[in-house]
Amino acid sequence: IEASQCVPTLWWMHEASNRFCSIYRDIQQEFPELLREENFSRLRIAAVSEQAKANFEHYYPGRVDAIMPYCLPDSGQDGIDEPQERVTFAIIGGVCELKGQDVFLRAVALLPEQLKEKAAFVLIGVSDGKDAFSAAVRAAAEKEPSVKLLGVLNRAEMRKAYRQIDVVVCASREECLPTT
Repeated sequence: IEASQCVPTLWWMHEASNRFCSIYRDIQQEFPELLREENFSRLRIAAVSEQAKANFEHYYPGRVDAIMPYCLPDSGQDGIDEPQERVTFAIIGGVCELKGQDVFLRAVALLPEQLKEKAAFVLIGVSDGKDAFSAAVRAAAEKEPSVKLLGVLNRAEMRKAYRQIDVVVCASREECLPTT
């Protein structure tokens, strides 16, 4: 806000709602002056998606000027490996309630066995199993022979993994999903 008094300033909002992180509520408590609308008059505010806009405007109504999505370079032209016998479904992201890995695994568990045999299900992302949610996700994954936990992959490993993945699943409970 102070910088916006001297130079053009853009805020690019992407946070989840306070259901999953308390950033906006915490900021309002720490900086109550942000409740004054005039402090935003020289700021340009964009959000990465309609969901991110709604999350921000729940606390600061009518302040987002535009949607400005972001994303990673499309590497789809890198080619894919030879077709596999099984269709591979992957959910990518650190294991947490927001990302919905439990939803993904419940869906897998509901599939008939003959379909599970034709598919592979992969979870990619950090999961230390130390909190109750990630421990439950690990336990559910271990019950399904067609599910693999790959953990964290570096960029080169992810590029290789994408060559094997047929379907990327976004089971998120509330993400802005701009890169998806």
